[in-house]
Amino acid sequence: MRTAELVVGHSEGLEALSNSGLSTAALAEQVDALLAGETADRPVMLFVDLLGGSCAQACIEQLTRRSGSRLFTGVNLPMIIAFLQYRDTMNADELAAGILMRGHRGIAAFPEVPSAEPERQGRT
Repeated sequence: MRTAELVVGHSEGLEALSNSGLSTAALAEQVDALLAGETADRPVMLFVDLLGGSCAQACIEQLTRRSGSRLFTGVNLPMIIAFLQYRDTMNADELAAGILMRGHRGIAAFPEVPSAEPERQGRT
């Protein structure tokens, strides 16, 4: 979050949580407490590192209670920057698509890695 703010400037309405030393249930309680003051009809964007990790699991319940909210996993810096740059100018669906596009474009290898898809010539 701090690195993204170095790029786009200080931004209000951002919070960071750590799962260090917390169970999934304890982390879910922290997420719930953090979002308790948010308006339920306003979409929330939740960003976590790993799909299936404790942070993602703790956030899943929030998605069932908040219309239009999204959980992004595998987060990288370009995704956070896109969120900060466009959150006030796009609707939730456009913003989500833009965040994913930036995240995908931010992943590359140099030199380029050959396709990981095995060739299927004559294989079934």
